[in-house]
Amino acid sequence: MPGKKRRVQEAPRDFDFFRYEVYFALALGSLIAVVLSLFAWPILLLVSTLGVSWGLTHLIGRWMVRGRIDRRHQHEEEEERERRALANRETASLENEQSSRRRHRRRR
Repeated sequence: MPGKKRRVQEAPRDFDFFRYEVYFALALGSLIAVVLSLFAWPILLLVSTLGVSWGLTHLIGRWMVRGRIDRRHQHEEEEERERRALANRETASLENEQSSRRRHRRRR
C-alpha cells in the first residue's frame, strides 16, 4: 500500500514590505480615505467631535471623582491616627497614674 504524499515544507519567508499586495492595500486605503473625506466629512467631523468631547468629559469626571475619594480617605486616615494617638495618650496617662499610686503605697 503506497504511503500518503506529503507536501514539501518550505522555509518561511520574511515579510517583504515592498510587494504588490502591500502597495495595493495602501492605495486602496488612501482611495477610501479620500472618498470619505470628500462626501462624508461633515458626518466624520461630527462623530469625531462627539467622541473627543465624550472622552474628555469621562477623563475629567474620573479625575474629579478620584480626587474627592482620595481626599475623603486621607481625612478618614487622619481622624483614625488622631483617635489612636489620643487613645495611646490616655492609656499611657492611666498607666502612669496607676504606677505612681503603687509607688506611693509601697513607700508608706
